[in-house]
Amino acid sequence: DRARQIAAWIGPFLVPPVVDVLGGDFSLLSEVVAQGIPIDQVVGCERASAYGQEATTRDVPFVCHDVGEEMALPVAQGGTALICAVLHHEPSPKALLDSVVATGAESWLVIENCIDDQNDEEFHLFVDEFFNRGLNQFNIPCVPEHRTAEGWRHLLSQYGSVVYEETLNGIAGIPFPYTLFHVNRA
Repeated sequence: DRARQIAAWIGPFLVPPVVDVLGGDFSLLSEVVAQGIPIDQVVGCERASAYGQEATTRDVPFVCHDVGEEMALPVAQGGTALICAVLHHEPSPKALLDSVVATGAESWLVIENCIDDQNDEEFHLFVDEFFNRGLNQFNIPCVPEHRTAEGWRHLLSQYGSVVYEETLNGIAGIPFPYTLFHVNRA
């Protein structure tokens, strides 16, 4: 239900082509396709080393791309880069965003779980470890890179204008809110 809920939330902001940056199992991108974005207008990107080779050979109806450790992302000229709950796992979120610039996407949809009065860095790290090492076996970093909404807004504003921001509570299976940042790079 999480992927379906998020796809409905971001649907009005998606402009093809869509590049799903480090999309994990691509359940969100699959829901984006199910909600009407044409298959030939999406590409899923992941480091095969993070989820195993199956990350880029899953049985999905769209192209999946292994970006490797060098983050070689495909072009999405004029479209949307989707960056969902990814930045807080990167030892250098700025380096990842520098790579996303090369896609040429004019719109970025960034979803992050933010530090707030009820959810501090320690809690976010605990949840990351629980989901990524306990429930699942993902080879992705659990690093102290969570930020407040203001902190993410500040970082993202170095790449364009944050034209929309919304926080959504009650995400299926997630114990904290998600915040959507729509970044216009045009």
